[in-house]
Order: sequence, then C-alpha cells, then structure tokens
Amino acid sequence: MTMDWLVTDDDPDDLGPAHVAAVDAQDMYGAVEALPDHLEEGWETALRTLGGVPAVPPQQRHNGVVVCGMGGSAIGADVVGAALPSLTLPYQVVRGYVLPAWVTPQTLVVCVSYSGDTAETLSCLEAALARGCRPVCVATGGGVAAIAGQRQFRTPGTGWRLSIQPECRRRWLDLRRYQRHPGQRQ
Repeated sequence: MTMDWLVTDDDPDDLGPAHVAAVDAQDMYGAVEALPDHLEEGWETALRTLGGVPAVPPQQRHNGVVVCGMGGSAIGADVVGAALPSLTLPYQVVRGYVLPAWVTPQTLVVCVSYSGDTAETLSCLEAALARGCRPVCVATGGGVAAIAGQRQFRTPGTGWRLSIQPECRRRWLDLRRYQRHPGQRQ
C-alpha cells in the first residue's frame, strides 16, 4: 500500500503547514490540538453551573450510568469512564442496539447521537423509555431530539457547534446544557 496521497511536489518528508493543510482539509489536526482547551473550558463551565445545584437525596440517586452512542458520539463517554476510575456505581458505554439487563428506572441513561438518527442510539432510547427511564438526550436533531422534545427531557446537544467534527466536540457535552424541566426526576 502506498501513501501517494500524502506526498506533494518532490519532498516526501514535507510536514509543513501548507502540506498538512492540503491533506487535512477538515483541520482534524487543529481540532485535536485544541482538545486540552476544550476540555478545560467544559470543566470550568460545569463547575460554574453546578455551584448552585443542591445535593440529590439518597433515595433519588441513580444506581448506575449507561451512555449509548456510536463512533465519535461515544468517545466522550470513554474519556469520562477513564477519568473516573473510582466511580462507585456501574458505568457502561453501549455501542449497539441493546441496553444492559441491569438498567432500571433509577439508571441514568444518556443517549448521544450527533445527527439524532443513529439507529443503535434510537433503539437504546426506546428500550430505556420502555423500562421507565428518563434519559438525557444529546443530539442536534433527528429522532433523538424529537423524542426528547416531546417528553421534555434534558437535551444538551442543542449547543453543539456544527463547524467542528463530531469526534472533536467533547467540550460541548458539558453540564451547562443539562436543563431541568418541571416534574423531572433528578
């Protein structure tokens, strides 16, 4: 396998800005380079937002966390899981159609789909609803956002910047987007 697409002009070792821009039209390099800033901004925003949030009474606490998403929509959940090794409740990322058997109405289910129409995420959302969960729905539109809007669920994805690839939107999954709605269980 050759990498002729990477070679321009006569210099196969050219990794200067012009060459990188020519082969990285969507600026993935810039998005990855900005990740530390995005994470820091998301963290600071979450801390500011949660400053006035009262503690949840023990009888209303979740018994576990399941994040449902595919591809780039699930990467943020992997980062969270890796960053919280001492988490004392079950935490699972689902990349498929089926929720874990242990999910109950007390489980926090987060359904993430950039388009809102990912079949696997929609399947998990429907299963969570059938089990009595009130999922957090993260999407820019599609079926996930429609269901969330109809049922007045939290929908933090509406603030995503569309100019950034889905894999690079980690900071836009911050807690400032988690709106509470009347009658919503915490």
